[in-house]
Amino acid sequence: MTEGQWFGVVAVLVGIYLVVCSTWAHDFVLYRLKVERATMIMNEMAAHVMYFILGVAAIVIGILRILNKWVL
Repeated sequence: MTEGQWFGVVAVLVGIYLVVCSTWAHDFVLYRLKVERATMIMNEMAAHVMYFILGVAAIVIGILRILNKWVL
């Protein structure tokens, strides 16, 4: 595996973490800290939606990096 593909694997794992935490596991400590910081500028529900969208984007970019279709 190339370095870009490893970056893709890490991006997919981070994306899965964000999607799972934003939909089911709101009480996970690291996610809770991120949501508390985000609620300084938006409400809590908007923060969960934002992290869900970021998670999906990270998964898509990660899969594209694994397949060598996304080059930066």
